[in-house]
Formats: sequence, structure tokens, C-alpha cells
Amino acid sequence: VFQAATERQVLAFGTNKNQNDVAPNVILASAVIDIPRAFLTVAEEVKSHRFVARVEKLGMKDGVVTLAINPRLAARIPTDVQARLDAARQQIVEGRLIVPAAEF
Repeated sequence: VFQAATERQVLAFGTNKNQNDVAPNVILASAVIDIPRAFLTVAEEVKSHRFVARVEKLGMKDGVVTLAINPRLAARIPTDVQARLDAARQQIVEGRLIVPAAEF
């Protein structure tokens, strides 16, 4: 995908880890999952005897998912879009904006 994005000079997003350096001229940002933090969250529940078996859905609100903007391309994000992005991120963290999730 990143090779195709590079060839066509279109923007792409990385996922699961910070992939901004994989194709630094086309990856605008990466959604980064902090797997160790997710495991630590569950381990703390187990340790304190609060763990209940369930499908766990952790995200920005839990500090497990972050958005890493590629600093090389950050200037391409219009100021008003960056402000809206920052506001949405804050609302997610505060629990005022719920991100839809696919049910499996």
C-alpha cells in the first residue's frame, strides 16, 4: 500500500505502530497501538482481583491508541483541520465523543 501511495503521490495512514518513517513522504499519520499498555491494564485488573473475562476494547480514552502525526507532513494539515483533530482527540479522551467500533 505504501509503495503504491508513493508511486501515485497520494497520502496514506499507518496503523498498529508508528509507520511514518516507512514512507515519510506519503504517510500523513499513524494510529499507534501500545500493546504493552493494554496488557498492563488487564494485568492490573487481575492483580487487584477485578478482572472479568470479556472482549476488551481499549482505545484513545484508555491511552492505548494514539495518533502520531508525521512531522515531515504536518504542515500539509490545514490549521482548522488540526484544531478539529485536537478537539476530537480531547473529546475522545474525556469520553464525550464515542468512536464507532465494528462488532465481531
